[in-house]
Amino acid sequence: MSRSRKFAKHLLNFAAFVVVGLGIGYLTVDLAVTRGFDPAVKRIGGWTFWPQEASPEADPYTRAHFASFGKFGLMQFEALEFRTEQDSSGAPLDQHCTYVISGPSLPGRWWNIAAYEADRRLIANPANRHSFNSENLIREPDGSFRIIVSPTPHPGNWLPVGDRGPFRLLLTIADPPGNFRTNPATVPVPRIQRESC
Repeated sequence: MSRSRKFAKHLLNFAAFVVVGLGIGYLTVDLAVTRGFDPAVKRIGGWTFWPQEASPEADPYTRAHFASFGKFGLMQFEALEFRTEQDSSGAPLDQHCTYVISGPSLPGRWWNIAAYEADRRLIANPANRHSFNSENLIREPDGSFRIIVSPTPHPGNWLPVGDRGPFRLLLTIADPPGNFRTNPATVPVPRIQRESC
């Protein structure tokens, strides 16, 4: 093999190495920013939260995550935020399905559960309803709650979604008690059970 062919082959191998390396680097950073990894993100069941949200000591991935959302994170003394894109069994949330979100009364001065499209927009629906909070939902006799997430109407706490595509849920707890601020992993997050699809 001539010298020029060897050089061309090495150059081509180097270019392929650079392209593959940049591709892998981009994908891993994108995954770290959008979904997170330990220790930047903690998980409770299917719910995730970012412990350093809005903290001056936040790592670059946490900062980039909230910048990509186009929002300022809240300090833990203000609110705790949990997100999920899956039900309690680990299956992705699908707008075509019906889910039951249930749990005990959540700690804090006020809390809210909202449904969003995968691209972070509120889900358009004829009822113009996008969330339930601690002040407007109907509670069970023991103080717990039950919210039906479904594309079809249901009695009680019905949170409408579309009829196709993935979605995510956002749980916000305002003014949480001190023990939950210091250890958010102990918050009794709601269970999400798929009923039908």
